[in-house]
Amino acid sequence: EFQRRFPQAETLALPDAGHYVFEDAHEQILPRLREFLAAHPL
Repeated sequence: EFQRRFPQAETLALPDAGHYVFEDAHEQILPRLREFLAAHPL
């Protein structure tokens, strides 16, 4: 549903992450977050 509504959005599937996604999958999230922030500076 999300990708249908926002087709240009970048997504990252984390099937083993639960409700506290950053705690469960920080090793996968941090590099992607850094890449995103570098590409879209605030």
